Amino acid sequence: MDEKKPEVTEEVKTPTFEDLEKQIAELKAQNELLKKDGEKLKAAQSNASADASEWKKKYHSTLDEASRKEAERAEAEQAMRDELTALKAEKRISVYTQKFMEIGYDAQTATNMAVNLPEGISDDFFATQKAFLENQKQLMKTNAINNQPDLSVGEPVSAKRDEKDEQLWRWFNGN
Repeated sequence: MDEKKPEVTEEVKTPTFEDLEKQIAELKAQNELLKKDGEKLKAAQSNASADASEWKKKYHSTLDEASRKEAERAEAEQAMRDELTALKAEKRISVYTQKFMEIGYDAQTATNMAVNLPEGISDDFFATQKAFLENQKQLMKTNAINNQPDLSVGEPVSAKRDEKDEQLWRWFNGN
């Protein structure tokens, strides 16, 4: 039941210089359209921002004085909350960066680690991390000492002497 599949041969057509020029012209035209679309989007965003500002002014003008003051107070309070949140995040990153640097991280890596850590990491995390890194360093030192080759007197440990070398060795040592 061996069925032979017909061989499919495809000829690879090399584009001509004219084909390439045509493709480049099409890509340039598409690029120009994209630029125009981008400009339209920027203009639309600017218009939307202006409209929102205008509607906000109209809304505030319709409010009575007490309501306007309350809305302004609420906006100021929200701005303070946002600023406080940003300052807390900045402080957290600064503290975590310092703790990572204390256990041996370089400044760039420490900052990257601090930015990616969530809030609420306790000092136990850093103590555990420091103990782990110290244990790893000690283990690396121990392994480096244990894995050193044995000392030899003038010849490599792995060297094997053939018969001629053995005769020369015996003659040299007086045996």
